[in-house]
Amino acid sequence: MELRHLRYFVAVAEELHFGRAAERSFVAQPTLSQQIQAFEDEVGARLFDRSRRGVALTDVGAVLLPHARRVLDEAARAEAAVRAAAEGRAGTLRVGYEAAVMRDGLAGAIRDFRGEVPGATLDLWETGSRAQADAVREGRADVGLVLLPVDERDLAVRRLGEAPTVVVLPADHRLAGRETVALAELADEPQVAWARDPAPEVYDAYLRASRAAGVEPRVVQEVRHVESLLGLVAAGVGIGTVHQARVQPGYPGVAYARLVEPELTIATGVVWRRDDASPLLARFLRAVVGDESA
Repeated sequence: MELRHLRYFVAVAEELHFGRAAERSFVAQPTLSQQIQAFEDEVGARLFDRSRRGVALTDVGAVLLPHARRVLDEAARAEAAVRAAAEGRAGTLRVGYEAAVMRDGLAGAIRDFRGEVPGATLDLWETGSRAQADAVREGRADVGLVLLPVDERDLAVRRLGEAPTVVVLPADHRLAGRETVALAELADEPQVAWARDPAPEVYDAYLRASRAAGVEPRVVQEVRHVESLLGLVAAGVGIGTVHQARVQPGYPGVAYARLVEPELTIATGVVWRRDDASPLLARFLRAVVGDESA
């Protein structure tokens, strides 16, 4: 049973006239008659009564008509869905992100993308930068919003921006109230540090800078979430550092100062597979990057 046979059948059933149905179907009348006859042979039943008085549906044809309409409607919807996906107007995009990137502009990009492509679904996944890069590389995610640098093997990388590293201090700390704190001033300070595995390159950059400044970080606690870091600093467990986007003004019991000498910046970026030509991905990248070159 072919869709064209169903289209011809519905046209004749609705027009009850082979000539008008042929015009509607953009075929010659003899061709339409032959196709209807072939369809009747295929289903093994007469679908129309033909007489000098006109054309009428048989009982079998009346049973088939609503089913034929539903099949054609579903086929039209399927065709529209495929076309929308091919044009990047529908489908599912698997997006990994770092919380700092969400606070640093990703929320606005998601809003813009959803407004431009309402037929698309975003499957969002909050996780570390290394896990995102691995997932994108292995095809388990389509795009990642990460802290840079990351392992770039097989990936395209676009830098989005950068922000300074901020020191988080207990409110009663000797350095609280300062606008800036030199890295060397953190010598011997107990530190609440980020776990290395979510963003090892960022972790290692901080460690190298500390050692270059003569500081060997004395880590007393590792954390994975900013709420844990702020809470432990407020409790006096140690000092910490965060990306500027993770600063929460007014958080009780902590003070902030920009890290200097050296000033350590943390870059954010977007990563995707180099060979991924998905139109939906291209639309998302334009929303994130903000230009047509992504």
